[in-house]
Amino acid sequence: MKSRDIAIVGMLLAIGAILRYFLAMLHTPLTPNMIIAFYCLAIILIQPRVIEAIGIGIVAGGLSAMISSSIFPYAN
Repeated sequence: MKSRDIAIVGMLLAIGAILRYFLAMLHTPLTPNMIIAFYCLAIILIQPRVIEAIGIGIVAGGLSAMISSSIFPYAN
């Protein structure tokens, strides 16, 4: 993966994490997970190999677990 692709994925996941953080503070019954949306967008844009897509998914999953409004976020 090129450094340009890594930067694109990093920026998209960072934007998704910021949006997730602010949407989780609203405490609505249904909160969209913007990290997953931007994770899917990153995979569509750069078209990585399978192992690279799995790595992006693991990082996105870690971010989703850290920024969660659920009682037990690691169960997600």
